[in-house]
Amino acid sequence: MVLREEFTVQTNGHRDMHEQAWHDGNGHSHLQATMMGPEVSVPLADGRLMLGTWQQIFHLEADIKPRTRRIVVTVMGE
Repeated sequence: MVLREEFTVQTNGHRDMHEQAWHDGNGHSHLQATMMGPEVSVPLADGRLMLGTWQQIFHLEADIKPRTRRIVVTVMGE
């Protein structure tokens, strides 16, 4: 079984307003980043990530040009 969810984001001119302010053609990247969120929480057990068989952690670059990114890992608990 394949589950698929499709959605459309109504920008209401966000891209145009962003372009007028910043002139970088990057308004859609801000919308994508807002939809995806900046973080993920994954529980640990016995020193291993508790991910399902087909789950993984990935970084999605929504920007229109390469940038240097910093990934921060915070471990909490006993």
